[in-house]
Amino acid sequence: MLFGDVLAVITGFIALTLTTWAALLAAGLMFDAKVHRAHTKLQSGFWAPMLHGVGILLVLGGLGLALLNAPSPGVKFLGAALIGGLLAIGTVGGAGLSRLVAIRMREQHTDMSEFTAFSRSSLILVGVGLLPVLGWFLFLPALLCIAFGAGWSALLGKQRVEALEPTPLQ
Repeated sequence: MLFGDVLAVITGFIALTLTTWAALLAAGLMFDAKVHRAHTKLQSGFWAPMLHGVGILLVLGGLGLALLNAPSPGVKFLGAALIGGLLAIGTVGGAGLSRLVAIRMREQHTDMSEFTAFSRSSLILVGVGLLPVLGWFLFLPALLCIAFGAGWSALLGKQRVEALEPTPLQ
């Protein structure tokens, strides 16, 4: 392995980290209502979204990867679109998880602004996945499954509608 190869791998990790962090921030700022739904889903517990995310990744992720390996360009495009959609769902769920961590950070440090806490919590969640061995094989898969499950329920789950009190006509 040449020195240039090592630099290319390190640059790839840095680029992946920064783009994932930026995607979490962008999703949290642009899709506030959906991220809030993912956040409220995660407040009730992590196990249900995690198991839901495992199922989504196994079924739809496996289907997307199988379609990407097909010889036909049209089928490959469908696989890429499916994987891209799954990544978008995971980004919204990851932003919801990041918002949950940000709220807990602000409980400890009351002088921290909401954006600063959200930015730091997003960077912490992305950085945990970079830890050698434990981060790659334990934390990152768990966080991805939680994010996919929360994002799926936030974007495609049933939305609770609250009944309004009737107002009398005058």
